[in-house]
Amino acid sequence: MISDQVLSERMAAGDQDAFEMLVTRYHGPLLSYTSNQLQDRQKAQDIVQETFLRLIRHLRQHGALEHVRSWLYRVALNLCKDYWKSSAYKSEGLAGEEFPERSDPSAGAEELFEQQETSMEIAVSLGTLPEVQRNIVSLRFFSRPEAAGDIGAAGSPPEHGQDSPLQWA
Repeated sequence: MISDQVLSERMAAGDQDAFEMLVTRYHGPLLSYTSNQLQDRQKAQDIVQETFLRLIRHLRQHGALEHVRSWLYRVALNLCKDYWKSSAYKSEGLAGEEFPERSDPSAGAEELFEQQETSMEIAVSLGTLPEVQRNIVSLRFFSRPEAAGDIGAAGSPPEHGQDSPLQWA
C-alpha cells in the first residue's frame, strides 16, 4: 500500500490517480466522523467534499503533507465547528442540541427513560471536558477508535509531561 505521504507528494505534482486513491481511502471514514459530529448526513457530505477541496488547494500552494490523515480530520473538525457557529446552523433550530436523542421504537417506556437519562449524563460529562479530550472521547467511543490519535497528532502538544492526548481522556 502506498503511504499517505507519497500520495500527497504525487498529488502535489498533479497526479489525479493519487488523489483518487486518497479519496477512496478517506472518504468513508471522514463521512462517518462528520456524520457523527453533525447528526446530518447531507451536511457531512458537503463538509467531506470541502475537506478534499481544501486538500487540493493546500497541496497546490504548499506542496506535500507529512501527516495527511491528521490534516484531513483536523480540517473536517474545523469545518464542523465553523458550521456550528454559522447562521445557517442557528436558523435550523439545532443550536443547543449537541447530542440529539435517538430512541429505539421497540424499547419500552422505562428503557427509553433510561436511555435518555444516560444520554443526558454523557452529554453533561462530555461538556465538562476540554475540547481536545471531548473530541478524542467522541472519536474513540462514537466513531472510529483508531482515529482518536489523529486529533492529538494535529492538535496541541502534550502538557505537564504527558505523552499523548489520549492520556487526558
